[in-house]
Amino acid sequence: MKFGLFFIVLSFNTAFLSAQVVEKIKPNDIEGYWIGTFTVDYGFGKRDSFPYEMSIKRTKSVIEGASASTIEIDGQKYFARAHIKGEIHENYLKCREFENFYEDRLPTPHYWVAFQKMELILKRRANNQLYLQGLYEIKDGTFGRIILEKKPPRV
Repeated sequence: MKFGLFFIVLSFNTAFLSAQVVEKIKPNDIEGYWIGTFTVDYGFGKRDSFPYEMSIKRTKSVIEGASASTIEIDGQKYFARAHIKGEIHENYLKCREFENFYEDRLPTPHYWVAFQKMELILKRRANNQLYLQGLYEIKDGTFGRIILEKKPPRV
């Protein structure tokens, strides 16, 4: 019986702490410069990770900005930048890349693919560091993960 009571108290404390973390996220916390990675899952346990950046501005629940991604093919790095548009509801961000405004030409048969859907959750680590974590999907239905940390803007 003591074990059951301990479990209930532990569950309540965990739920209370989670609620406290969500409350500390302010409406403008989403704005700024984010840097991290996106992953591509090829199946059978093979996965690659690539650098990804976002710069976001917010007007009410609408966000706009730009993304930058870098990939490496046969030892050569290639770079692309795209416009981003979407919405935020509390700590949940739903957006997409809708137009590349700069892209390096990739060697055949490779090509740039926009993230048709990104669904990210804004969270705060124990050290107070903000981060975005979630999934992206491309036009053919394949998907991967995105993890970004908020950083000071580049100079």
